[in-house]
Amino acid sequence: MKLKVMCLITAMNQGGAQHVVLDNMRSLRDDPEVDLRLFVLGYRGNSFYEQSLANEGLPVVYLNSTGSRLRLRTLRAMQNWLRQVKAVDRAIREYCPDIIHTHMTIIIKHALLPVWKYRVPLRFNTLHSDPLAYQGINLLIARYGLRMGGFVPVCITEEQARKAQKRYGIRRYELLRNGIDFRALQRARLSRAEARDRLQLPQDAFVLGSVGRLNKVKNYSFLLEVLAGVLTRKENALLVLAGDGGERAVLENRAESLHLGDRVVFLGSWEDVATVYCALDVFVLPSLHEACSLVSLEAQILGTRCVVSAGVPAETIATPLVRRLEKEASLENWVAAVLDPDYVGEVVCPLQEYDARVASAKLKDMYLRCWSERGHG
Repeated sequence: MKLKVMCLITAMNQGGAQHVVLDNMRSLRDDPEVDLRLFVLGYRGNSFYEQSLANEGLPVVYLNSTGSRLRLRTLRAMQNWLRQVKAVDRAIREYCPDIIHTHMTIIIKHALLPVWKYRVPLRFNTLHSDPLAYQGINLLIARYGLRMGGFVPVCITEEQARKAQKRYGIRRYELLRNGIDFRALQRARLSRAEARDRLQLPQDAFVLGSVGRLNKVKNYSFLLEVLAGVLTRKENALLVLAGDGGERAVLENRAESLHLGDRVVFLGSWEDVATVYCALDVFVLPSLHEACSLVSLEAQILGTRCVVSAGVPAETIATPLVRRLEKEASLENWVAAVLDPDYVGEVVCPLQEYDARVASAKLKDMYLRCWSERGHG
C-alpha cells in the first residue's frame, strides 16, 4: 500500500520553494511506494509552475482559501487565516494522508490545528527561508510548531540548520538539499552569441545580470550601484534582471536617478532562465539573505561566473566559478570582483549534491525511513 503524502504550499507562483516542489512532483510521479499530492492554499494563477502542473497532469488541488475583502488589515488577515485552516482541515479529512509535508515555515500556522485534529502520523516542514526572517507572532508559531507540534524540520543547508537550532530551539532535523534538473538546464544551453541574439543584447557588451523576484531581500538597488561603478571602467556594461515583483517601479526609478536608464534591461517574469545565464559575462547576487540560492546553482551548472554576497550560503559554492564577498565588502570590492574573470574559488559542496534525481531519492528515503521508525514499516 502506498504512503499517502500531502504536500502543502501557500502558492505556486515564482520562487525557489515552488521550483523544488515541482521537481519533486515530477520525480515521484507514479512512484510504486509514495503517492505524493500537492495542495495549494490559494487560487490557481498563470505562473510557469502552474502551467507546468496542468500540462503534465500532475496531481494538484487548489484550496481557493484566500481573498478576504475586509478593509481592516487585521480583520482581513484573520478571515484569511480562518478560511485557510478550514480548507486544510477539509483537505486532510478527504485525503487522509499518512504524511503531511509543508513548504515554508509560515504555513505551519494554517496546518497546525487540522494536523492535531486528525492526528496525521508524520509531519515535515521544509525551511525554505532564512530563520532570521521571521519575527513576532510568526516566529512564536514557528517555534511552537517545530518544537511542540511534531513537525520535523527539513533544512536545506547546514548553515540554515545551525541558524534554526538557535532561532527555533530545535534539536532534531533532516538535511535535504534542494534539487535542480541538471539535464533540462543542459539541454537548454546556448552559446553566448545565440543567447544574446534571443534577448536582443549587443554581442560586444559586458553583461552582468541576475534572476529572481524583484524584492528588497535581493538587494538589487545595490546592484544598480555596482553597475554604475562598473560603467566607470567598462562603458559597454549593461545589467539584465529577469524576474518581477513589488520593487520593480522602485528599481526603475533608482536606475533613472543613477542615469542608468538605457543600461538596465528589465525582462519581467521570464521562463527561459537558461538563455539569461548563457548570455551573461557574470551572474551577480547581492542578497541580504538566502536559505539556498537555486539561481546561483543554475548559473554554475551552465558554466557562468558568479559573484554573490555573504547572505548566500557558502554551501552553494559548488564550482570554482563562484566568488563570495564578505559582509563588509565595499562597493569598490564588488566592482573589482565583477570585473575579475580570473578568480578561482574553492568548492564547499559538490554540484552533484544538488541533482534533482539525488534530492528526490533522498526525499523518498526520508519518508520511508521515518515511517518505518514509527513502527509502520
